[in-house]
Amino acid sequence: MEIAEEGLWRVLREYQIVSGARTMPAQQTRFMQVRGRGAFVYMMSNGMFEPAADLGATVQDGQLAGFIHAIDQP
Repeated sequence: MEIAEEGLWRVLREYQIVSGARTMPAQQTRFMQVRGRGAFVYMMSNGMFEPAADLGATVQDGQLAGFIHAIDQP
């Protein structure tokens, strides 16, 4: 969620919708390679996925992947 919020503030500032929005300095892009379907998590319901681990973190088999937030039921 933090990444989405940061991106939103950057877009609003770029299009001069808000001024003086404080955003964190951009980090250098890190390219990653993923091999095979086993590296992905598929969900069988609608909603917005919130990951339980930070981007780029090492996770273990069976670790909680994240949470699904129903966007049609507040």
